[in-house]
Amino acid sequence: AGKQPDGVLHSLDVIIPDNLADIKKDISGTTDPSEKRPLCMILIRPASERVSTIVQTTGYNIGGRLRYDGYTKRMVITGLYGVPSSHIVAETPLSEDRKYDIALEWPYGDKKLGKRLLKQAVADAFGLSIRTEKRMTDVYLLSLVDEERPAMEPQVPGWAYDRETDQIALTQELLERITAGEEYFMVGGNTGPLATSLSSVMGKPVIDEAMVEGYYHFYFPYHYQWPPKDETLDMVRSVMKEKYGMLLTPARREVEMLIVSEADPG
Repeated sequence: AGKQPDGVLHSLDVIIPDNLADIKKDISGTTDPSEKRPLCMILIRPASERVSTIVQTTGYNIGGRLRYDGYTKRMVITGLYGVPSSHIVAETPLSEDRKYDIALEWPYGDKKLGKRLLKQAVADAFGLSIRTEKRMTDVYLLSLVDEERPAMEPQVPGWAYDRETDQIALTQELLERITAGEEYFMVGGNTGPLATSLSSVMGKPVIDEAMVEGYYHFYFPYHYQWPPKDETLDMVRSVMKEKYGMLLTPARREVEMLIVSEADPG
């Protein structure tokens, strides 16, 4: 009749079912063996508040499960594709302040299936195209100051582990310092994995021209940051030269890079 209705205006209490409730419980980790686990499950969501101020928690891959908590897009891509951040060419912005919780569970059998599934899911969810391509780029060459022998002593392979904090370190002494809150760059092995790890620290690919075999300890105080600051680069080059007898020399080389661009909407 063109009149306002009498009474108090109110809204109905509508309960919207959470279709992901079971999945969210599964992601948090159920200990009840009677509960049926999914054959295949993929979850990508903004990071929960508990990790929103943390760079990342430990990513793990156990059996048919893969999980990243509090990871940025760049961190997820480096983990899935096994490349340092320095080997990523971002042709579309990869926000460094937005973090995500990502989890995947897949059938047992094919160990590589999980990452294949998650690569596709991550690309589609974020609207990305990810491909490899060889490009001429700025790099650092890792070489020995004294070509006759490395300025290092071989070590016994092994890591110290703390069950309460889930932390690992090259030695028990380092482990105690890390659990107390100190931050370190650490690599155990030859100069191959050292060069790969230094790539993330230096912000550019590091090519191993030292080619030192054997097992060694490489470590120094270091706080992860991307992109790295100039003072960090100077510090790392100085430590590598003075402590380990190695040079990090700027150069240009053709390197296989991971190109991340915006996906074609068509």
